[in-house]
Parts: sequence; structure tokens; C-alpha cells
Amino acid sequence: MLGMVVILAASQAPVNDAQQLTDHAAVIVSMDQGYCRLEVLDRVEGQPLDYRFVEINPAFVRQTGRADLLGRRASEAFEQRDPFWALACEEVLATGRMMHTHVPMNGNGRSYETCIMRLGGAGSRQLAVLLKDTTAQTLAQERLERSERRAREAALYAESAHRRLAAVIEATPAAVVVVNNDYDVLVMNSAARELRGSSPEFGPMKALASWADGSERDGRVLEPSDWPMVRALRGETTREVLQIDAPHEGRACGIFLASTAPIRSSGGAIEGAVTVSVNITERVMAERALKSANQRKDEFLAMLAHELRNPLAPIAAAAELMRRPQVSAEQMRESSLIIARQAQHLRGLIDDLLDASRVSRGQIKLQWRELDLRELLYQALEQSHPLMQARGHQLHLKLATQALPVRGDAKRIVQILSNVLNNAAKFTPPGGRVELSSRLDGSWVQVEVADSGIGMSRQTLASAFDLFAQGQISIDRQQGGLGIGLALVKKLVELHGGRVQAASEGLGCGSRFTVSLPLAAQDAAPVAPAPAADPLKRQTAQAKRVLVVDDNVDAAHTLAMLLRACGHACEVAHDAQQALALAAQSCPEVFILDIGLPGMDGRQLARHLREQPATQSAQIVALSGYAQPEDQQAALADGFDHYLVKPVDAQRLLELLAGD
Repeated sequence: MLGMVVILAASQAPVNDAQQLTDHAAVIVSMDQGYCRLEVLDRVEGQPLDYRFVEINPAFVRQTGRADLLGRRASEAFEQRDPFWALACEEVLATGRMMHTHVPMNGNGRSYETCIMRLGGAGSRQLAVLLKDTTAQTLAQERLERSERRAREAALYAESAHRRLAAVIEATPAAVVVVNNDYDVLVMNSAARELRGSSPEFGPMKALASWADGSERDGRVLEPSDWPMVRALRGETTREVLQIDAPHEGRACGIFLASTAPIRSSGGAIEGAVTVSVNITERVMAERALKSANQRKDEFLAMLAHELRNPLAPIAAAAELMRRPQVSAEQMRESSLIIARQAQHLRGLIDDLLDASRVSRGQIKLQWRELDLRELLYQALEQSHPLMQARGHQLHLKLATQALPVRGDAKRIVQILSNVLNNAAKFTPPGGRVELSSRLDGSWVQVEVADSGIGMSRQTLASAFDLFAQGQISIDRQQGGLGIGLALVKKLVELHGGRVQAASEGLGCGSRFTVSLPLAAQDAAPVAPAPAADPLKRQTAQAKRVLVVDDNVDAAHTLAMLLRACGHACEVAHDAQQALALAAQSCPEVFILDIGLPGMDGRQLARHLREQPATQSAQIVALSGYAQPEDQQAALADGFDHYLVKPVDAQRLLELLAGD
């Protein structure tokens, strides 16, 4: 470029030699750079500097694509003029300094390396412009810059993605480990570090493991080649459930879902493996517990069906005998006793079921009182002794002579003690021994029931207080139950702030149950349970006009017969409309209403009776198979005076009728 400047400057010297001018012209025409000579014109006020193209070479035409510029003014040749050229020409003319820059050519989308210089001394109006088309280089540079920018952006994105992935791996509760072919750890998150504990080793045989997938191999110890990481490094993708038993201090053990996969290079070669392990111990234990509970539920339903059939068989036989005309008075009396006993047994089964339901939902409400446990022990013995006597058991008592003050619900504590005693009687063979003892032990009152029965295995001991769980009994199930009694004992004892424990030396070695209740304050005066009123002494004190309303025909008539036999005048209705008609005629003093009547139910009927002047002061008793506290509360709110649960307790009903 500088050489060309010298040539151009020399071309302005006085022309003494025509040959020299010819040589200069030849150089200009033949050079690769675009060349033009401009003559700056006089400035027009308010207009940009204008100039005329007085000389151009072929390279200029090629590079600009303009062959029409020679002799023309810039203002004529270009519709839109780039302000750069006018300003640049003006600056070079004024200063005489050469200007070297890159500039785009307006309108043709190309770029140029440009050199502008003044020809001649101060006052000259001639300018020379050299152009070199650098479009290709500019585009290449721009592509390079874009490529570098994309590379930088990709690197930043990759780094950001790596950080995000690292954050995700670190935050995941699953243990993530990446190793190379030599088991060198490349990546390990905090969950994996916690899983490994302080042990530095990694790889197979660093912990004991067995299969835990529920298949035929469940429980079998893993061989070295079975380990998921080893298999992944062989190219396998695995998903296995393993039981890990960790011999190293600090290493976690349990049941894990381990997923592994090989890591391959771009060429497909295995260069490492990744394993993701999730501790599923709690889930598996919950599933096993659910499965066990479901199994116990199925067994319970089968037991329930059996237990319900047992009392129904003698009831049905006794009822059939009583229908026959040749039945004697003694047979009639014995049959009625059988029916009463078996009905009481059915009632006990139902009460146990209801108690189990209430306990499981936390709906047991205790009536707290200061009590002497000695009195409650005798009441429990009174309930359990007939069973022991029937089986010929030897009962031995070792009861404390001093007061055993406790605070609690008398009825529920008697239930606790009688259930434990009944359990001993059921699982002790005829002629066996049952021992009941009580004592003070520090701040506890302890009651122990030991027997010489069938005993319990370790597995049975572990589930002795689970709902529906039972020990092994004979197929006849003569003394079987529903597996509810001990579960109720545990819950009721805990509600009283106590604890219950079971112990046994094994099958055939008997069992021992210990109930511990908190000792009440020594200065609290124990209150003995009030003696139960004898309804039979008052049941005929005053005959009542009674209306029994029940859509179950047999239930209504048998209850009416019982009430008539006890001296009461009793009528029967099977729906609300019939009941209202009879009530208007005879004005009963007592209404016994089934809750589940068709059409107008018992609660609606009770509200209607309370609205009628003739019956608004009558005694209204609800009789229902629904025994939940909320059902009773709703019935009492509808105007019932009392709420009895089916099957009705005859003594309780007669007591209500005998009351004032």
C-alpha cells in the first residue's frame, strides 16, 4: 500500500517524460487494488461535501461493481450517500494525513480496506482512494468469531449443565456412585457417602448381601459375580432388590433397590459403571406388614364365620326342640337356658368387635375414678371362673393384702383382667394350672397371670398383642376366639398409662402375662365400684304400657313376649304409621323404637312423638344395631331417653322399665 502511495504521489510531479506517465498509468491499470482519483468540488451551503470521479481503474470497477462512475459527481451517482465519505475526504484535505480504515460500501453488502490520501500540497483538491475487497476475510472472521462465541457459550452451558447435574445428584435421596473399570470412585453423592459410612473400600465383597426380591432365590447370598456393579462392568443393565448386611462400622444396612448401567465411550467400549441405590426398607416392611395384616384379616373372617356358627347351632337346635308339641317343661327350660347362654356368647363376640373398632379409631372414653384394684380383681375372677371351672383348672391366688390404689375406668380394668384370665383358660388344657398374683412394685401396681398351657413360640410372642393374631389351637376351636382380646388388653392398658408384657419359655411351657398400672396417689381415697342394682327386684313393681316398633317381625314379637311375661302390657307395630295409629289409641308410657325403620325412621318417629301432646312425656328407648358413640349422641339429640344396642340386654331393658 505504501508503495502505491509513492507511485500515486509521483504521478503528480511535473510531466517532463511521457514514457514515465505511461508507465505510471500501466501500473494503476494492472494493480489488484481498486483505485480512484477524486476532485473535490466547491461546497454548497447546507449540503455534504461533493466530489467527482476523475480516474478509476479496472480493479475498482470489479470490486465496486460500478462502471458508470467516471466523470460523475457523487451526488449524482448515489441515491443515498454514506456520510463517512464526505467527512473522510474533508478531513484528509484539511490535514493532509492519510486515512487507513475498513468501511462497508453502501448498497452492495461488501466491505473494503480503504486508504484515502491527498495528492499534492496544501490547497490541493485532489484525493486518491485505494480499495481492497475484504468481504471474504470479513465473513471468515465473523464466522470464526461466531464459532468461538458458540464454543464459549457451549462451554458455559456445559459447565452450567454439569453444575446442575452435580446439584441434582447431590440432592437426590438415592445413593449415586460412578466408578471406572478399576472400581475407582469418580462420583459419589452425600447419600452414598452416608450409606458407605466410614469404610473406604468399594466394590464387591465389601459387604454381605442377599437377594430380597421375593423370587425363588430370595434370601440366597450374592456371589461375587452377582453384584450389580460387577454385572454393569460386564455390560449388563440391572435392577435388583438386595438385603445388605454391613460388617463395616458406619455402613448402612437394609433392603435396597439397586439400579446399575455401564458407561460406554464414543467407540462403545465400557469405561465405567453407575449405580443408583434407594433404601426401601420401610416400604418393604410396610408391604410385608400389610400382607401379614391382610392374611390375618382373612383368617379372622374365617374364624368369625366359625365362631358365629358355633352358638347358632345350639340356638337352632333348641328352637327346633321348643317347636315340637311333645317337648317337656324340663326340656323347654333347658332349651331356653341354652339359647340365653349362646345369645350371651354372641353378644360378647359382637361387643369385642365393637370395642376393637372403637379402640382402632381412638373412640374409647374412660370414666376416671379412684379405685382399689383388689375389688376389680375379684370382679374379673367372677367373670372368668365359670370357664376355668368348666375346664377343671386349678386356680391359685397370690393377692396382695394391702390396698392397690389405681386411677381408671372400673369397667375397662375389669375387662382387661378378665380378658387375660380368659386367655389363660382358653389355652390351658383341662386340669391345668392358672395362677393369679398381684403386688406393689415401686410406683406400679402389677397383676400377673401365669398358666401351664400350650405356651408361645418366639414368633407368637412377637404378635401376641396384634389384632386378629392367635396362637396355635386345635382344629375344633372349642376355646378359640377372634384374636381380639389381647389386642384390646394392650390398648386399654396403654390408655390407662400402663403396660402389658407376655413371656413364655416356648411351646408347651406355659405363658405369663404381666399387667402394670400406675400407682395412684397414696392420699387418694379409693372408691369401690357401686353395686349393681338388681332389676329383677323391681321389674314388676309397676306394669307399663309399652309399644315395640320394629320392622323385624320375629325380633318385635319375641321382645313383646318377654315384656308381657314380665307383667307389662305390650303392643307391636312394624312401621311408623302403624305406631302412630296405636299410640293415638292406647297412649303408651314407653316406646321402644328400632332406628332403621322403613319410610319414616326411628329418629324421625321419636321427634314426631315428642311433638304430640299425648306422647311428649313418654319414655322413648332407641333399639339399634348401630353402636357408635356418634349414633347414640344423635339419637339422644332427637328426643330418645335411652339407647340400647342389639341384641338387647334384657336385664338392662327391664331395669329401665322398672325405673321411675
